Amino acid sequence: MTTAFPSSLAGVVTRLTPLLSSPAELEPSHSFVVLCAGETLHIPQRIYFAPPAESAFGALHLAEQSIVACWFTRHHDGHVRERFLRALTAFDCAWIIAYVVALCGEYVSEVLGYIWERRHLINPIELGRWLRENEPFYARTRNRIVSYWDCYHRSEFPRFDDYMGSHLISFFDASITNNPSTGNA
Repeated sequence: MTTAFPSSLAGVVTRLTPLLSSPAELEPSHSFVVLCAGETLHIPQRIYFAPPAESAFGALHLAEQSIVACWFTRHHDGHVRERFLRALTAFDCAWIIAYVVALCGEYVSEVLGYIWERRHLINPIELGRWLRENEPFYARTRNRIVSYWDCYHRSEFPRFDDYMGSHLISFFDASITNNPSTGNA
């Protein structure tokens, strides 16, 4: 579990383990690998742990809430993923961006809409750096956005340019190309 977060957070993640890993019938599914400031993270594709009670989550400090919220954005239940995405107050550092971008590669258009509406919470410099550092992951996420639009959302949005995922791709691409700190000014 600690490998799903930067090593600088290992102590906090370890303290939060009772909230993050209640007994479950299934182990977390395979992980995807991303880099955050050069550090390799192994984030589970899906987790099957029960989410914490609202009161337990609300009693946490903001940084702890961000860790718990990111972890549960990987939950097998889409409603739980969305609930914890909404609990994030900012998408401002590389490891949080990793979890948010991963959600963009899923089929739930409401989640894409929420991320689009809250794009002002994303630090564009961090986003640009993270996307450049994770080019293969971003390419796969882009392909998934297009594929899920084609399979599930084309009837509602006949033109891809009208689909929320298209807007996110443009926003992500702009964070790479318009960001001097990414080396692509």
